Amino acid sequence: EAKLAEAASQFGTARETLQGRVADLSKREGEILGQQAQVRRAGFDYLGAAELYAKAAELETGDANSRLYFYIHQAENLSFHGVHAVDLTAVDRALVVVRDQAIPLTTRADLARYRGAREFYGTIMGNRLMLDPSRERHQELIALRREILASVDRASEPEEWARQRALVANAEGQLGQETADRIAVVRAIEGYAEAEPLMTDPQARLRMLHSWANALKHLGATYGERDQTLAAIDLFKRAAAEAPEQETFVRAYLLDGLAAAEMDAAMHADDIEMMDQAAEHSRQSLALVTRAESAMSRAGFSLTLARALGYSARLKGEAGAPHLVEARAALAEAGEVFNRDQAPVDWIWVELEQASLDMMEARIGGAAEAAEARYLAVQAGGARELMPATWVDAKVGEAYALQFQAEQAQGERRRELLTRAQAAWTEALAVAGELGTTTAAYAADAAVTARMLAES
Repeated sequence: EAKLAEAASQFGTARETLQGRVADLSKREGEILGQQAQVRRAGFDYLGAAELYAKAAELETGDANSRLYFYIHQAENLSFHGVHAVDLTAVDRALVVVRDQAIPLTTRADLARYRGAREFYGTIMGNRLMLDPSRERHQELIALRREILASVDRASEPEEWARQRALVANAEGQLGQETADRIAVVRAIEGYAEAEPLMTDPQARLRMLHSWANALKHLGATYGERDQTLAAIDLFKRAAAEAPEQETFVRAYLLDGLAAAEMDAAMHADDIEMMDQAAEHSRQSLALVTRAESAMSRAGFSLTLARALGYSARLKGEAGAPHLVEARAALAEAGEVFNRDQAPVDWIWVELEQASLDMMEARIGGAAEAAEARYLAVQAGGARELMPATWVDAKVGEAYALQFQAEQAQGERRRELLTRAQAAWTEALAVAGELGTTTAAYAADAAVTARMLAES
């Protein structure tokens, strides 16, 4: 019996040793899969990266923190794919991974990870809401953010309290901006003001100032409150001045936001000088980030630059023609990244800007057929389902392009173009009415088309 006990002990030791080696091999394999996932992500293969992170999490059986890391990155890549490909199923899968796999690995004993996992769940909820706005889901997100805020003691953790207070404001701002709720945006602005005195971490503070300025910019652009737009410009400038030289990405995004706010102000006042300032700030944001560092960021900045240059060209008339060349180059770079298959929403924005430039070139002395073709391509490219309000913009653009062509035509051709333009206006105004975005300017321009048709 003693010999049997000794043999059993030896087998037990051997088994433990073997199990330890297997666990070590699994851990190493998981680390390699994680590295492979990073390569996939760098190539914009977010689904492939997510799959590898999921396998890495399955292999990691001993270290809960490593499993949490893999699950978070699996969800992050699913969410990235969902946002860029407008794939709600992928975003929902990301939410399930965080809720069912990541959050259960955290406890209140480690508050940083406990809060962090829940914060990340809220971030993905926010991403889903950008694609599919829902007041109910927005309220759920705000409730989650407030729950996390309630776990922080303001007196003993003032910095963390301020950060969480800013996240509540982010959720309120998103609700207001995506559901046309001005009061929610105002609450967000009040929240940022409440958090600012306690926000001392430089990076967190700059992110908050960026969100705060965007909320002000939204009030100005959406509700015609020019003083809010000017306040946004001042806040973007203050944040850019605070950003350390080495924080190139942060400075780039702040300058991009500043350019967008200056564009809004310049458009409402036909201010050529401010529009040129917007273009210059946009160039500065582009200069801070290389394509190798972030092709996606540069594509977004290029789109902003193209808009600023396009508006400047419109204000300057024939004298603005050189801006159109630079704008085309910026859109070409953006279009290489924002393609129709992988980033359909961003592709729509690029095509709308291209169509706008087509129309400006037509007014200088070209033809409007190219603009009409692009506006039709945007409509065929899923804009009605993805972004109904933007589909209206494309339909209105089609009407303008047809009317411009009619102004250059005679006889039956003129009447045909005006008839098509009137049909485009009718459809655009009907959908705009359903969305509650009908404008007096659109109605007035539609009336001009109807009068031209009656006189033809």
